[in-house]
Amino acid sequence: MVVQLKVESGKLTFDPPFRELRDILLRLLTDIVQNAEDLPRVEIELFPDMKDKRLFLRSVHVDEALVQDYMDQAVDVFKLNTVGPQKYLNTYKKYQDLLNNKADTEINTFIQDEPVLLALSKKIDSYQNLSKEIASLHITVPLNMLCLNCDVVNQELSARAARLADRMIQYVVDQNRDKNRGYA
Repeated sequence: MVVQLKVESGKLTFDPPFRELRDILLRLLTDIVQNAEDLPRVEIELFPDMKDKRLFLRSVHVDEALVQDYMDQAVDVFKLNTVGPQKYLNTYKKYQDLLNNKADTEINTFIQDEPVLLALSKKIDSYQNLSKEIASLHITVPLNMLCLNCDVVNQELSARAARLADRMIQYVVDQNRDKNRGYA
């Protein structure tokens, strides 16, 4: 099952949510059991003289204990498989400032302090490198039953880091333009 990782309100979320995936799994199992009713026995196909007989395989029902046990086991296996995606979110902890816009506020404060060119250069380089680092993260992460698609999140975070670098570059350009006008 492919699960999309998305950014919503400064947090990473799974789409569809795990509860919805669990419900889909249970519906699939229920449909399988219900569609297995009235399956003809193989003898009807093998022996032409038995075609007229109504022989069916014994079917089970969703409310039987055996079926419920298997459905419970499937839910338990599914729950165990949700641990991997939850743990993978730790990969994005170091980009938390980009997610919650704290980095945006930090850059505003940094620029207001009128930093020297060397400090700006280092800060710009760090955000450009951060953007490249995020862009190189895995797009899809197979985690047993679930496959996590991180493409949207990676693109979003990479773009945020690049925008911060661009904003600082624009600040330098504007500062130089103002200085040049002062010389004219």
